Amino acid sequence: MIGESEIIERYFREGFVGGRGVMTGIGDDAAVLRAPSDADEIVISCDTLIEGVHFPKQDSTTHATDLGYRCLAVNLSDLAAMGADPLWFTLALSMPGADENWLREFSGGLRECAAEANIALIGGDTCRGPLVCTIQVIGSVPKGQALLRSGAAAGDAIYVSGDLGAAAAWLQSLENDGDTEDLAGLERKFWRPTAQLALGKELRQRASAAIDISDGLVCDLARILRASNVGAKLQLEKTPLCEALARRSEHEKTLKMAVAGGDDYQLCFTVSRGRQAELARLEQELNIRLTRIGEITEGDNLEIFYHDRPVSLDHAGHRHFTE
Repeated sequence: MIGESEIIERYFREGFVGGRGVMTGIGDDAAVLRAPSDADEIVISCDTLIEGVHFPKQDSTTHATDLGYRCLAVNLSDLAAMGADPLWFTLALSMPGADENWLREFSGGLRECAAEANIALIGGDTCRGPLVCTIQVIGSVPKGQALLRSGAAAGDAIYVSGDLGAAAAWLQSLENDGDTEDLAGLERKFWRPTAQLALGKELRQRASAAIDISDGLVCDLARILRASNVGAKLQLEKTPLCEALARRSEHEKTLKMAVAGGDDYQLCFTVSRGRQAELARLEQELNIRLTRIGEITEGDNLEIFYHDRPVSLDHAGHRHFTE
């Protein structure tokens, strides 16, 4: 039976990108790092993904590569929301057994995502237990330029990147006994989210507040509102959908699902009136869809309208410890 040291050597030591400022990486009791000269401020985030809670139960190696990719990508999304450059990450992996085929696939997906983001694996831990992956990411931003949730002001426009609802629709299809109509491309949206790192960096000194959409647009936007002590008016019909969801006949129902469901890992951000014209250029340069979906208001209420008609949601995103 392969042991922890062999797992690390075979699957998590070689093939990952070399990182800036890594003096001593995997192989010692701890990593030794030197912050790059342009790393004025350090940004750190940590997320845990649990089988059966944050992703469907694994079936052999079917999605092992995708899971490795996803585990890192969702953590990188937090760095994107802060406008940070990725530097290093650690991995703590619990698994029922040391299945080498699964490990080969999982580490391959992890390595692929790390290479795309140019982020170095510098250490971590492995142990026996339920399938749980915890990743800590470390990045940097220029001094005073980190994007926060607390800067939104009345009159700011609310934007989202990309499209919403695809991952939630795919998960919903699993619960509905595999109702896969028009869902061919949605599964990949769940397993292979794109952390909007380039957009996050461009929003430094442009956006007044930002957050990544992990628990659902409405839930995550509400976090910006609480941190900034403001309210908002959201235009539900403006919500950007992928082509498969936009074709659905029950348009309002689909839009409600899209803003309440999670796992989008796009950015929701606010921009003052004077900076909104710059977003058209960003769309072209980054080849990304940026959609205005509402406006920040005085007070503390989040109001949602569908073609000027007030609407409410039955479900407003994932909330830990309550479901």
